[in-house]
Amino acid sequence: MKSMTGYGSNAQDTGSFQVSMRIRSVNHRYLDLVLRMPEEYRSLELEVRERVGNRLNRGRLELRLDVEDRRDRPVTVDVNKAWVSALLQAQKELESAHLDLEKLRLGDLLRIPDAVRISATTLEVDAEISALIFAVLEGALDDLETSRAREGAKLQSVLEAQLALLADLVEEISAQQESIRRDQAERLRSRIQDLLGNSEIVDERRIEQEIAFLAERSDVREELDRLATHVTHFRDTMAESGAVGKKLDFLAQEISRELTTLGAKCRQAGVMQRNVEAKLICEQIREQIQNIE
Repeated sequence: MKSMTGYGSNAQDTGSFQVSMRIRSVNHRYLDLVLRMPEEYRSLELEVRERVGNRLNRGRLELRLDVEDRRDRPVTVDVNKAWVSALLQAQKELESAHLDLEKLRLGDLLRIPDAVRISATTLEVDAEISALIFAVLEGALDDLETSRAREGAKLQSVLEAQLALLADLVEEISAQQESIRRDQAERLRSRIQDLLGNSEIVDERRIEQEIAFLAERSDVREELDRLATHVTHFRDTMAESGAVGKKLDFLAQEISRELTTLGAKCRQAGVMQRNVEAKLICEQIREQIQNIE
């Protein structure tokens, strides 16, 4: 079981290239990847996304790629001749007005926007750099998965402790089933007697049948059995490999639903108290599993 929270990084230096990658991951309903990479390497974006999708199922990821290209590359110097010519002409006019000015230098032109442009030719993204970037990516994903597995193990320990508390509460309620049934029957009989008042025209057999019928409708054995089954299934699911977060979320919803039905059917003070405690634990479990892949 893995968390969706984690961090992974990797870097390699071949002499010609220095490539580094950092990946941060937080919880998200689906896989949401945000890429930050130099524009000249955007041609690799589709394959980067595909490789990430092959390794991870859920989470919001921020991936940053940095590449230092140390290869020699042709440099181009573009001089805006019209600008320079106009500047020289202006300088001559000022000199003819007997103003003492220094001659224009290249450094002066470099400080003027758009007068001189120096650019290095962008080299093609060839097989060498592509292979290096993907190797660094796989290493960063390995590191991220290790981090997510470590966080997942911590979450599993917390969930197992919460499940143990929940199972104990369900067992305590189950141990009171006979008392619950007797209490429900007595309450139903009391209500019927209140409705009938002192009437002597009472079919005792019919009353017993109605009490049995209503008690059966209020029986909580099925809810308790399903709760025990869901708790066992939850534990088994946590032990599975792969993405189990959505499945655990579904099981937590089912547990919450059974507890709600149980609380509606059974109004004994002791049972209601345990039911409230169980629902609080269930909510805590649901909060925790929102971060599970």
